[in-house]
Amino acid sequence: MTFDPRPELTVHDLDFNLYPFQYDYVRTLIEHINSGTDLFDEKSRDMGASWLSLAVRFWMWLFRPGYQSLIGSRKEEYVDNRTIKSLLGKLEYFAKTIKDPLLLPEGFDLNKHRLHMKLINPANGNVIEGESSNANFSRAGRYTDILYDEIGFWPDARGSWAAGGDATRCRHAVTTPPDEPSYAKVLRHSGKIDVRTFHWRLHPNKDDDWYAYEKSRRTEEEVLHEIDISWEFSGVNRPYPEIKLSQVGRFGYNPDLPVYVSIDLGLDAVALGFYQAIPNSDFVCMIDAYESHGKIIDWYVPILGGSIDSQFQYTGDDLEFIEISRGWSSKVFYGDPSGKSSHIESDVSPYEILRDKYQIIVQTNDKENEWKPRRDAAKRILRRLKINDTPRTRWFIDCITNASYPKRDDESQSVQPISKPIHNWTSHHRTQLEFFAVNYRTKPIDAGVSAPYVERVSPFAQASSNTLDSLFPDEGADW
Repeated sequence: MTFDPRPELTVHDLDFNLYPFQYDYVRTLIEHINSGTDLFDEKSRDMGASWLSLAVRFWMWLFRPGYQSLIGSRKEEYVDNRTIKSLLGKLEYFAKTIKDPLLLPEGFDLNKHRLHMKLINPANGNVIEGESSNANFSRAGRYTDILYDEIGFWPDARGSWAAGGDATRCRHAVTTPPDEPSYAKVLRHSGKIDVRTFHWRLHPNKDDDWYAYEKSRRTEEEVLHEIDISWEFSGVNRPYPEIKLSQVGRFGYNPDLPVYVSIDLGLDAVALGFYQAIPNSDFVCMIDAYESHGKIIDWYVPILGGSIDSQFQYTGDDLEFIEISRGWSSKVFYGDPSGKSSHIESDVSPYEILRDKYQIIVQTNDKENEWKPRRDAAKRILRRLKINDTPRTRWFIDCITNASYPKRDDESQSVQPISKPIHNWTSHHRTQLEFFAVNYRTKPIDAGVSAPYVERVSPFAQASSNTLDSLFPDEGADW
């Protein structure tokens, strides 16, 4: 059965009869779970996607041996609050309303096997677990599949999605586009995931009259995202609207110039930016960028130019970047002043570890560590920044582009302006840019190199014959 609370209905417990487009949805989801491939469902509101994705999992929980599933949402109350509004509550509803009780597992007892954040099949050992969004999402187990319900609204979406890659081969994201930038947009447009679109026009009970009615009762922003499945946003709420795709080109490492490495140390991630000054100008080039999660500071030493320690594991992508950056010499390190704070457990700071164990000295600017001077300095840098095109700098661009200020709560009585951006997946590359900006000066002493800037092709750059003049026609003379 399925449940519909709308007051115009006289019966709210309804037979779960599928529409034609939902049959296709079931087939697609089962194919992805069976083949172990990721799936992204973008949808209009009220398309039944959450109910249907749970029904598929409930069927597998009943009949598929060895089935272990994790279902998640952004808050614990949405995962399981013991009501039908939560994901586990819907699964409990399926068990209570199943047409033939003999289909339930032998020995199944809701009081014993329906636990908080968990549904257990006593006959075959299958389990569906629940978990809310967090930096360590899914790390506690291995699963046949993972459901990310309304991932567009998860505060830890990127970390949760990345962690799920180690816990399952089938990650399943379901969401309507949110009305502010999110990692879901980056994931949806990555080109690395199968995307299925469930537009309201697929629904047999929705037509132009329905659409006109919804437009009359919703804001333009609601219609754009929740009905028309648009991922576009205005730049009004962005701290750095200055960044433009015209800044991206093919600008490789120049061995005649020093490399400036900017470090942001976050509890959930570390981001690094690698910059070079352009001689005889106030331009700066980001030659590459890097970000990783859940590692101690020693793990990053090879990324910063040191040797690889066999006690740590590195992916193929890690090793590829380590090899690319190995020859970058004359490094100057800038960083987050919080890196000078000692950890409670060790009584040693990350920067002390880098200095004493690896002879890496990180400079900080304590006088300009507040948000406003960091933002002002970053804005000045962004206007003169050229970005070498690599997969890692494209992620940096996504972070800067999608950074945003929090939205004012409709019920808030505050008259104070919102002063700081949201801390989310965009924050770490945003702040490493800011720490670079407040430390770097246009003509630093150790960057006074008179050698001409040489354009080199990165192995990751898009094939192109563009010259600097054609990429930046208004600045060709300067170059």
